[in-house]
Amino acid sequence: MIEWILTSSVLILVVLILRAVLRERISLGLRYALWGIVLIRLLVPFSFSDSAISVTGLARQPIAQIETIVNEPIRSDAYDAAIEEVTAQFFSQQVDPSALSQEELDAAIRQNVYDQVTSEQAHNPAPLTPDQIEAEVDSRMDGMYTIDPVRILTVFWLAGAAVMCAVFLWSNARLALNLKRTREKLSIDHPLPVYMTDYVATPCLFGLFRSAIYLPREAAESPHMDHILAHEATHHRQGDHIWSALRCAALALHWYNPLVWIAASASKKDAELACDEATIARLGESQRTAYGETLISMTCARRDHKDLFLTATTMNTGKRTLKERVTMIAKHPKTAVYTLILLIAVMLIAVGCTFTGPG
Repeated sequence: MIEWILTSSVLILVVLILRAVLRERISLGLRYALWGIVLIRLLVPFSFSDSAISVTGLARQPIAQIETIVNEPIRSDAYDAAIEEVTAQFFSQQVDPSALSQEELDAAIRQNVYDQVTSEQAHNPAPLTPDQIEAEVDSRMDGMYTIDPVRILTVFWLAGAAVMCAVFLWSNARLALNLKRTREKLSIDHPLPVYMTDYVATPCLFGLFRSAIYLPREAAESPHMDHILAHEATHHRQGDHIWSALRCAALALHWYNPLVWIAASASKKDAELACDEATIARLGESQRTAYGETLISMTCARRDHKDLFLTATTMNTGKRTLKERVTMIAKHPKTAVYTLILLIAVMLIAVGCTFTGPG
């Protein structure tokens, strides 16, 4: 688990740094594709092979120290009292307790517990059988280790993941029910069903298995309908509704890691940028300016932070991101050959360090 957290966090940091450094030097589609590698690391909890340059290998000692701390059971007051008792016994026998191993101390404690149980049975009208005595000794010994950190952390993680899954399912089920309740199908010749609804503020694509485009009333009456439908169709063609569901799964598994939340937000924004780029490529360069105007008219609404909980894709990335989207549309970034070679080299090293275990 520690290795999974470490390697995925390092890979996220690498992609965030590349994303910032190569901001306008790589195509938007390639920038979005980098998050696919991160997603694989977040969803796969094991390493594929061993490597001498793995992150976990370089951090072997800190990881071992953390595992030692986490795996060390927290003992109860009863255990401390038992240790004091056996220590006094060893001193009375002129034996130095500090020279004894943990196993020898535990064996002495167990013998004391056994003697106590058998002594109690001397006055018991219905004494326990030998097997029952052993079971009682085991029970009392287990009671001395009241807290298992690994078990507690595992339960805490699973509880958080369960809550996140419930939030995701509820958010998407609620959206589906409200869309179904308020939608009105439009008679438009399009590969995907197109509906008008007052429930959404901006156009969106929703539905994993029966995807449909949903438009607010103003968008349905917009003169730029072709741009809007082309944008949402591009989302469907790129499988962004599926990637959104997988992103939700990654958030549920890594809900405790702030870097994963940052990555989810950045990847969602990059999905829109890549969609803009691919949509303009299909519409034609002559539509670049007009498409930018459509984008401005459709994305003025404030973005809701709950968007990360939904599998719906949307043209709305908020006012803060709108400037970057319009700028990128105008600049039309492309990937130079030398930049592509450098990017591939860095990502190969990053993958080699984060998808492998210590060699």
